[in-house]
Amino acid sequence: MKQIINLLLIYATILLSQSCNRNTNEVEKDVICNFTVNIGDFDRNGSVVSVPLDKITLIPDTNLTLFEIIDNKRIQTDIQIEITGNKRYLYWILKGNSPKNTCRYYDLVKKGRSSDKNHFPVSINNKKGGYEFSINGKKILKYNSDIVEPPKGVESSYKRSGFINPLYSPDQTILTRIPDSASDHLHHYGLWNAWKKVIFRGEEIDFFAPQFGQGTIRHTGIVSINEGPVFSNLQALREHITWQDTKRETIAMSDLMDIKVYNTNKDCYLIDISYNYNPVKPFLIKEYRYAGFSFRATDLWTKENTTFFTSEGLNRNQADGERSRWCVVTGETSNGKSSIQFMSHPVNFNHPEPMRIWPSSSNKGVGNVFINYNPARNTDWPLQPKNSYLLRYRLLVTKDPVTNDQAEKAWNEFSNPAKVNYTVL
Repeated sequence: MKQIINLLLIYATILLSQSCNRNTNEVEKDVICNFTVNIGDFDRNGSVVSVPLDKITLIPDTNLTLFEIIDNKRIQTDIQIEITGNKRYLYWILKGNSPKNTCRYYDLVKKGRSSDKNHFPVSINNKKGGYEFSINGKKILKYNSDIVEPPKGVESSYKRSGFINPLYSPDQTILTRIPDSASDHLHHYGLWNAWKKVIFRGEEIDFFAPQFGQGTIRHTGIVSINEGPVFSNLQALREHITWQDTKRETIAMSDLMDIKVYNTNKDCYLIDISYNYNPVKPFLIKEYRYAGFSFRATDLWTKENTTFFTSEGLNRNQADGERSRWCVVTGETSNGKSSIQFMSHPVNFNHPEPMRIWPSSSNKGVGNVFINYNPARNTDWPLQPKNSYLLRYRLLVTKDPVTNDQAEKAWNEFSNPAKVNYTVL
């Protein structure tokens, strides 16, 4: 039996190899490189792929065009260049469905392409103290760069900048909580990332709840804004500020926050959020039940009109303190229902990360939704100066409820993107 299984595996590998061989007679003089995208062992839809461009060519990206080869015909495909450090990466989206165990073929051609900004469906606009992402006029999210003051009548220590709020559903319902003077937990900022219990220079500092006057997180500048047909992204520099031992501000740690929204599907938003931490001095994040990547939903989402499940098959009342690769919350909107899938990347410390999930009895029985991925939930996380530490997350915000199968496929896309092989000509 074992020999038969091995023979079947070898045969399947040969078939896949043959299916991914393109006709070399298709090569033309203007082609710089051939790409073969191996879809892998699960179906994909609207997948994002990328390759290191400088390893392929040093030609300026404005002189490059990508074509998909279908039935010996060239179909132009939108591309976008991202510069990370001093290296260029070429991005595009595999439009439509891509069945498992198949391949798709592309030619990179030396040919100028239009740079008309009107062609960019994903835009970032400076609006009312922040930067608003939209796709073809539909609002996605707002990054708050200016300090947001607390509601009238609330002490000013609650103010903060450098977070996301609002986050919208595809039907334009606001999915994050917008605080007012009657709100509870005014240090819940919609979608944010902060640490509750930190040892810095020998003292314990709370960066999660700024009202205690120990620490806060502040936006300090925009590093880059990149708009295009494939995605738009914003990189913001933030500082973790403390007033330790003095009334003067002390910078304990800086981080580069990267927000990227992809142009994938009109009925859903795909959003990548990452944090690159750089501590000034040893920054020990102590084990605590909540901290890190946090989401507080609109007050309209309660135990009565929401559902929740995780990659481990746990519901809302089972998930608190448990690990998951992803979790999904679904709630009512003005036009039906919408889901948000939160995904944690394998590169993250202590992955799969433990969660802090408010159970249905939370908040005096109202059952508001609070979700928190916290790599320090069950262990300390020591961060050292002159080092960088990366956390990566992805959000899938959909028009309709996400099923378990859809959620698993979306996480596989995030953690295991389609592989691109290339031949430079």
